[in-house]
Amino acid sequence: MSALDSRALTSLDCFGQRFSKPGRTRYTVGGPLAACVETDELPFSITVQRPGDNSAQRQHDVEVRQVRGGFTVATPQLEIAAGDVVIWHAAAADTPPYGVWGLDESDGSFSSAALRDAAFYGHVFGAAGEYAWQDANGGTACGVVRVCDVDSRDRKACERWREELKQGSIVTVEGSKVEPAELSVVVGQTVLFAVAGSEGLAITDTSLIRLSQ
Repeated sequence: MSALDSRALTSLDCFGQRFSKPGRTRYTVGGPLAACVETDELPFSITVQRPGDNSAQRQHDVEVRQVRGGFTVATPQLEIAAGDVVIWHAAAADTPPYGVWGLDESDGSFSSAALRDAAFYGHVFGAAGEYAWQDANGGTACGVVRVCDVDSRDRKACERWREELKQGSIVTVEGSKVEPAELSVVVGQTVLFAVAGSEGLAITDTSLIRLSQ
């Protein structure tokens, strides 16, 4: 089962970043500690162009794939418009945990392990229970996600469950302020953590933090 941890993305997670200014971004995909490894090897690029007069903001999906000895992406060179969002995800269930880290010529660095402005982390909760989370990078932001099970013997309950799965839930994190701080969802539902005004947030199950201490 995939853990709630933006530092180690799996097929049940995604990482997104909005690029607001024209310029060029170089990035890499590596193991969970990719952001902690100083490297000039940034093989993938995103070219951010000025948007047209009538262009709407778009979402660009980048699939992460495992290769021998590391990772690659389905679109190594991507062209987008300023204001667009790029989302990294792994389609294969057996993809090992990974991280995304890069350098933006205009906005500095970005990382799935240190979420800053206009970044988000999505996680599919596959098992019922209560998941307390906090910032593994030392910030004070924290919250709770309660995941409710469904009685598969109850047809009406199953129908309600299918409808709820269609609805995404969003948690907004701005500095230390979390809204809502407590959230209830159903098994299989995705929660999106949208981050703004952070110095580098890692959304992590508190049980994982205790284990590392």
